Amino acid sequence: MEQICSLRLISLPDSHHRTVHTTPVMRTKTSVFSPARFVFGLFVLVLSATAFGAGAKYHYSVRLAGDLSSLTVKACFSLPLPRRLVSYDDDAFQYLRAAVLHSGPSEKHLLAGKLTLALPDIKPGDCVSYAVDIRDGEETHHGFSQRQSRRQQVLLDIHRWLWFPDPFDANTDSIDISFRLPKGMTVSAPWQLIERAEGMVTYRYTQRPPDWDGRIAIGRFETLSRTVGQAQVDIAILNGRSAVDTDVIRQWVNKNLDALMLAYGEFPVPRLQVLVVPVEGPGARTLGRGDARRR
Repeated sequence: MEQICSLRLISLPDSHHRTVHTTPVMRTKTSVFSPARFVFGLFVLVLSATAFGAGAKYHYSVRLAGDLSSLTVKACFSLPLPRRLVSYDDDAFQYLRAAVLHSGPSEKHLLAGKLTLALPDIKPGDCVSYAVDIRDGEETHHGFSQRQSRRQQVLLDIHRWLWFPDPFDANTDSIDISFRLPKGMTVSAPWQLIERAEGMVTYRYTQRPPDWDGRIAIGRFETLSRTVGQAQVDIAILNGRSAVDTDVIRQWVNKNLDALMLAYGEFPVPRLQVLVVPVEGPGARTLGRGDARRR
């Protein structure tokens, strides 16, 4: 089972110090750092440890429109077959467009309920394709919305577009999710990375309950990687309203990661996803928790 702890990073624009509050499962410590030359905030930070298992039972292929206004998902299934697809977002059905069951040469249009998409007479090897309008599904942020509107990048709640097979056993089931991306774009997700190549990135959703929250970033932005102890840390620096010095952001993130090492004695999880949106002046904030549940 995936292990989760929470970390909240808070920047204090009017203070002479930057305080990092870590709230681990077993203990809590606070570390204080000197400020950078300007203020930037951590928009989303997710810590997740994922166990490595066997091959995935289910395979999802995600294609993005070039302007990031929509995506299409093709979900294919093997035994045991799901009875339906389910969403853990009460509003997800509003963004769902065409849903079609592909069984050999035949196709059948499916009717979606508010939280479910029934799969009648499904057989091994069958697939379901559905389209999602994400123009109104973006996570808005006052330091991010300007660049969002230019379609350079998008930040999405996973439950806005990802419909899960049901039943789904978090201990034994897994989904390989492959993102087929427009040229020059990349993706950051809070799951186990399987493969990264030009135009396609594959993650594995495994050892993680389907109702846990998460966010993905897609578009043109800078990505960094760092090894902290035995952990792999993947950092995505999204574009805010102004250009920023990524070296300063890197130093800021590194100091906070080092503080987490001090709080635990070792890095608490083997994998970490960090999403950063730089913000000028006051108003820096966090959004999202890696251990949050939908229900």
